[in-house]
Amino acid sequence: MNITIREIQVDVARHMMQLSPNDTQVRNIVMQMNMGEGKTSVIIPMLALSLCSPLSSLVRVVVLKSLFHMNYQSLRFKLGGLLNRRIFSFACRRNMDFNHIQVNQIFDRLQQGLRRCDIILVSPEAILSFDLLMIDKCRRHEFDTARSMLIVQRWLKTFARDVLDESDEILHCKYQLIYTVGAQQQVDGGVERWKLIQLILNSVRKFATDIAQSDPDDSCYKSPKCKSAFPEFRLLSHQPYAKLSAKIVHDWLNQKSYRKTDKQTILSFIFDMNTSVDALVHRFSSNDIQSFLIIRGLLSTEVLLVALKKRYRVHYGVNSHTSFNRLMAVPFRAKDVPAERTEFGHPDIALVLTQLSYYYSGLNDSQMIQCFNRLSEEERDPESIYDEWISQEDENDVPQIYFGYAIGILIIDFNPQVNGSAESSSPNESDTSATSVMSTLDQPVISSPLINRLYLGFAVVHLISAFLYWWAWAGRSWLDVIMIPEYLNHIEAGLYLWSAIWYSREDTLGGYYTLSVHKIELAAAIVELFASFGWIMSWYMTYIRTLGRGFTLDDPDVIAYSCTTISSIVYLVYNIQINVKPELYGTYYLFTYGDIVYFVGACYYIFASLRDDHWFWFLPLAGQYGVAPGRVHVETKNLPQLGKPMVLITDVCRRRIRKVEPTESKAVDLVMVSYL
Repeated sequence: MNITIREIQVDVARHMMQLSPNDTQVRNIVMQMNMGEGKTSVIIPMLALSLCSPLSSLVRVVVLKSLFHMNYQSLRFKLGGLLNRRIFSFACRRNMDFNHIQVNQIFDRLQQGLRRCDIILVSPEAILSFDLLMIDKCRRHEFDTARSMLIVQRWLKTFARDVLDESDEILHCKYQLIYTVGAQQQVDGGVERWKLIQLILNSVRKFATDIAQSDPDDSCYKSPKCKSAFPEFRLLSHQPYAKLSAKIVHDWLNQKSYRKTDKQTILSFIFDMNTSVDALVHRFSSNDIQSFLIIRGLLSTEVLLVALKKRYRVHYGVNSHTSFNRLMAVPFRAKDVPAERTEFGHPDIALVLTQLSYYYSGLNDSQMIQCFNRLSEEERDPESIYDEWISQEDENDVPQIYFGYAIGILIIDFNPQVNGSAESSSPNESDTSATSVMSTLDQPVISSPLINRLYLGFAVVHLISAFLYWWAWAGRSWLDVIMIPEYLNHIEAGLYLWSAIWYSREDTLGGYYTLSVHKIELAAAIVELFASFGWIMSWYMTYIRTLGRGFTLDDPDVIAYSCTTISSIVYLVYNIQINVKPELYGTYYLFTYGDIVYFVGACYYIFASLRDDHWFWFLPLAGQYGVAPGRVHVETKNLPQLGKPMVLITDVCRRRIRKVEPTESKAVDLVMVSYL
């Protein structure tokens, strides 16, 4: 290992080594150095090596969690090997359920490290977690384990010599660890605390422009794009905060109906921290006093100032990662980099920054749907609430998607076939108050016998049409590859006929026959999709290129098989969703779009067939005039090209015969024979 120790590094290390643990006057020392001057790589290894004492000092290097791995590798590289100093880490988390035997083993290892002059590498979270875990053990009446942990803690306070790297960060007040204890409960004030914070932030939005104009050097302001949006507003110093707080309180009091003398009392209570709450007990209600205390805490203790000094997406924001299933704002380490397993300890700071995060970012699609669902289902007067939401916007600024959403809500609310309110009347009408609670899959399938017969009849017609399609290729070999989609069409028609027969046996959404019908129709949809692509290839292989222009939209055949393919994809998507969520059966009507497209394709197939029989000779259509597929009879000497040559399914099984070209000697012999 090559290392160069500079003079300033020696001076700093020597100054810190001279500090004696027995000195009662000076127990701690802090040294400051610039970045890159060797604090971590040179000075800390020197201190760790020199401060170790087998009788009195166990060196404990405290580093940030983000730098833990790098410091471990550095100390192991510099102090291991020839120096033979062992580096071991100490980790502690709340999910580590220690017993007193394990704690005693940890204690023995620490004592062994003291005798061998080993070095402990630890993070501040582990130290705090060990202290809190001891208290948690006492709360759970595990006194043996707590007693052992207390012994370890007292021993470390006596023999441990802490060396802090990046002490300004480690000793910062934000480095705190909180263990939640007991059942979850609301913060003091409950919902009113949220509402008051929203009112205060609304006042901030109202007066942000005035503050930015009066104190442009002490604030940062960017006007919003629309009227109701929250501006990008941030305080750069403490100077304009007093003016902003006064404006907020006066604006809030103007919305109340207190007397003038009461308003003066409230103002003095909010801004004077020495005023006791006892002066308000007999003059205001408990709810009013609660509101005064919340506003006093937000403004006079400068909670709002701390929140407005932070930068969104740099110091705080909402962690959108899927593994983090919380909606509250969390601290950020850098831009768009949330701190893992970290939350704001102060509840008011967390609430204010959460509000600001959503004011700046807005709601995503799922949150918007959740809001509208709650608006339509749980609120008594949803129209007035929605009008209040958009009251500050111009009519043209409201997104048009809301109009479509409103139409969808009306359809869901007032269409009985969609919302499921169209239930068959019970034969026992006298017992209308008794309702049975059942799961979604246990609900009955509502079907009509007439509809089932129609489906069965259409399935038979489908099978007949498949046979007629196959019969149209009678001039072809049964083993021709263009017959594959016709065979697939027979399989598809048979599957649909099978499912139509079982329609009458469906009982519940999760019943055997219902789920079996879904699986059968899914298989039929897959076969139909392959058949649709097969028809495209059959059309291509048998198309008479000398009489048409190929794949063009003025050919009815192209539009016909395109519609067939699109409808097949729609049927496949519908059946996949029904198999994944059987509870949608009977209320999900995606297949109707496939039926419409399929009907359009059928119309174009009829149009193309009539064109082939010269019905539309006067129209400039592409395609095969007067020529049915596979049946071309031309009496001229030069026959037109009839698509690609016939390919049999069994061609892949035939043995190919290699053509042998005559050699040069055989050619010479033939010439000689012809000469003779």
